[in-house]
Amino acid sequence: MKTVVITGAGAGIGKALTAEFLRTDYRVYACTRSGTLDVTAHPNLTVLELELTAEQSIQQVKNYFSSNKIKLDLIINNAGIGPDINTLVPERKSFISTFETNVFGTVFFTEALLEFTGQGSVIFIISSLMGQMDRFAVADSNAYRMSKTAINMYTKSLSARLKNEQIQVNAIHPGWVKTKMGGTEAPLLPETSAKNIVALAQRHLPSGTFWDAENLRQMNW
Repeated sequence: MKTVVITGAGAGIGKALTAEFLRTDYRVYACTRSGTLDVTAHPNLTVLELELTAEQSIQQVKNYFSSNKIKLDLIINNAGIGPDINTLVPERKSFISTFETNVFGTVFFTEALLEFTGQGSVIFIISSLMGQMDRFAVADSNAYRMSKTAINMYTKSLSARLKNEQIQVNAIHPGWVKTKMGGTEAPLLPETSAKNIVALAQRHLPSGTFWDAENLRQMNW
């Protein structure tokens, strides 16, 4: 049975991913801030407490995998925030919190779990087309946009570093999804986005590439 760890599993896309991977017979480690998840109990589900901005919390998750000798087939860095979405002028507090979660947390959580991956493992970093440099059209959401551009660069860097280990690393745009962040006008349900991301996880994608899960196609950076 393959194993997957998912961050930000408490709601939205992360919660939908948890359900979808359980349906596809994965052993799922769902990370939430509370250490709980409002879903029906499942024998292949383990819920872990994770505060992505706290080094000690990341270490505790690492210790769990180490003590239980778990090998990870798939890491999905889904957790992310966007407090400045649709805001034009950067604000220091929200800017810092965005980078603490979307960049620092994502990077150092991934680094902490690399020892549990191996040849054939896959790392998905949930990004956004709002981080694309060649698509910039609106001068809003500065912190969110910049954080996604930053983790796109981390995707490229990590994929190059892990090339010899044959570990695949990809940035994934989940689509415009009807979540707390995406808003009620978004056209995609979290369940639809999750199914698309799972479909990409079941394909062998070129490492170091950026993918649009909604249309199952490769994107420009």
